[in-house]
Amino acid sequence: MTLRAVLYDAKGDDRTVDLDPGKLTRVDNDHLLWIDVDARDLGDLGKAAAAVGLESEGLHRLSRASRHPRLLRLPERIVLTLGTVDPEDAEARRRGLDIVVGANHVITVHDEPLVTLDSFRDEIDKEEELGRLDAAAFTAGLIDSVIAAFFQQIEAIERDIDALDEVAVRSPGGQSFLADVLALRRRIARLRRVLAPNREALLPLERPDFELRTDLGPVWPGIVQRLERAIDGLENARELLVGSFDL
Repeated sequence: MTLRAVLYDAKGDDRTVDLDPGKLTRVDNDHLLWIDVDARDLGDLGKAAAAVGLESEGLHRLSRASRHPRLLRLPERIVLTLGTVDPEDAEARRRGLDIVVGANHVITVHDEPLVTLDSFRDEIDKEEELGRLDAAAFTAGLIDSVIAAFFQQIEAIERDIDALDEVAVRSPGGQSFLADVLALRRRIARLRRVLAPNREALLPLERPDFELRTDLGPVWPGIVQRLERAIDGLENARELLVGSFDL
């Protein structure tokens, strides 16, 4: 399935909906529509765009993957482009994610299934009355899941650094030890290259002028600070690796 649309109801009557013309009921303040597209199929993107009245500039933005995180402001909504990672991917490969945020609707677009979105969906499926959330609050939770994946990567790296103590005792200066150290350094560097540029997309959310976008709901406080903590965590892991083994 490349397209999935769920309508969250304030009364808890959440349901999967059909986006074909004429089949989607009106989305009002008692509902929140989440459309997830896990491939940039133009037909699916066009169907999602038509369902919420997405501007042509926004549709054009979604039609091609970008490696540059940024925020696009449109008259009726915003489009966030972020870099993400799979929390268990030792290669720390970058995966792109576009998020459209408008009144009572959110669209997520990516080129392949994302573990972070699956985890977020599993969490919210246990909640009731999600339809009471505004789109900004919903998106804040989604972005928190994206950042949480980086923290999971950091925790795994720290465990691997601790495990290197045993390797160093068995074969100090050995090829296996050095290979493990270099692999961890590369992983930390790749994670930082994916995470740090997200500042460009997220910083505008905390600017005073963004508070004027009352149609999107209040901006979630602390989102940039959580991002910065993740970046600091990567730097601490790098210093731990370098300091512990004098590389």
